[in-house]
Amino acid sequence: KGLGVDVNASDCWGRTALHLACYIGDYRAVELLLQAGARAQCWDKQRKATPLHCAASCGSVECIGLLLAKGADINAGIEKHSPLHYAVQRNSKRCVEYLLKNGANPNTPQVYTQTPLHVAASNGFVECMDLLLNNGADARSQYGQKKITSLHLAASENYLECVKLLLNAGADIDARNKDQQTPLHLACLSQCHETVTYLISKNADVHAVYRDGRTALHASIVKESRFWDTTLSLLKAKVDVNRADNFGYTPLHIAALNEFSSCVFLLIEYGADITARTNGGVSALSFIIRRTPEIIPKYIDKLDTAISVNSIHEIGDVDCEIRLDFRLLVPNNDRGETELLLAFIEVGQRRILKHPLCETFLLLKWRRIRKFFLFSLFFHGLFVLLFTAYVLGVYVKDCRTLTCRTAPYIPVLGYSVIFQNLTLMTKELFQMMHGFVGYVRYWENWLQWSIVVGVFLCTQN
Repeated sequence: KGLGVDVNASDCWGRTALHLACYIGDYRAVELLLQAGARAQCWDKQRKATPLHCAASCGSVECIGLLLAKGADINAGIEKHSPLHYAVQRNSKRCVEYLLKNGANPNTPQVYTQTPLHVAASNGFVECMDLLLNNGADARSQYGQKKITSLHLAASENYLECVKLLLNAGADIDARNKDQQTPLHLACLSQCHETVTYLISKNADVHAVYRDGRTALHASIVKESRFWDTTLSLLKAKVDVNRADNFGYTPLHIAALNEFSSCVFLLIEYGADITARTNGGVSALSFIIRRTPEIIPKYIDKLDTAISVNSIHEIGDVDCEIRLDFRLLVPNNDRGETELLLAFIEVGQRRILKHPLCETFLLLKWRRIRKFFLFSLFFHGLFVLLFTAYVLGVYVKDCRTLTCRTAPYIPVLGYSVIFQNLTLMTKELFQMMHGFVGYVRYWENWLQWSIVVGVFLCTQN
């Protein structure tokens, strides 16, 4: 000081000697500079740091004490980053505790700005987080454009102890960020099994959907993963295994697309519908055949387990009882009992139909519908016969004008054909109403409509 040196001189970035002394935590240098008249409260040119920020960033409680004694603002820069932010980032429990005791604000007045609690959560600093929460930190505050909470950050990094502290402090377990994701969604995306299990145990909403209509089960199936612990936890929590996203993709579609065969079979075990189709009409079975064909032998083994024999009696004994469980062949949807078998035929797996369970199912179904089939055959045969007679009587003789004399039975034939055609049209409309998406997929139905329209055109005279 006696040499006329300016202790408040700064470099090109606006940093004084006090900034640098605090940054390295040199207590003696800080003390000497303050005694020589250095300003305890001075910003650098970018207004990012005061000496107190520097002292907090190096974790020096002693330097912090000296600066506060000289009037340094303990909440300087709180709109963005206060000294408390830097102390938490350093994971210095002593500094955090000292700052809080001396009046540091654990929250920020600006909405959607990063709080010290967000810093602690994103780094898994349990002790600092505990101090912040005990001193009034807001566990529900959101950060950034994505509106992320501290619980989102802790859950996505599998910091389980931080998650527990936040929930005990009143954090919203189903808080949504900008993409409508909950902490459970982010934990599933990051494959944080322990955190997922804990959130489920605390009644997190396993049915919540986020962007594109996806659930936590969709999120748990990621391409790089080869473990299905997270998926299993969700399935045990009774999540909807067949919930489709906005594009029609179920978790089974995604697992098959990612060639995650063990997860594919797990989903099937928990009731995933292999006949489920995307909005583009692609079935999950089609993806399985192309991406995870090793599932098919396992599925056949699963069909085997649906057949059981009474172990008391030998096979061939009159009292021997064979039980067949057909529930495996009937998808849990409204697309009909034969949808599964038709799906296997569609992907070229007709050999499945030769399985005893499938053969028996088809036999019993044939016995049930045989009389309806025979009636339909008779009806269509009669329709063809009457329509043929009508065409021969009208068009072959060119009797489409009033001057032509037709046989007296021709009008009767015409009305009979029209009545039968109306019956066929009613049947097609009923089938269409029963399942429109499945109806329009089959070309036979379009052929039937062309016949109906053609008959009406032929009989309009």
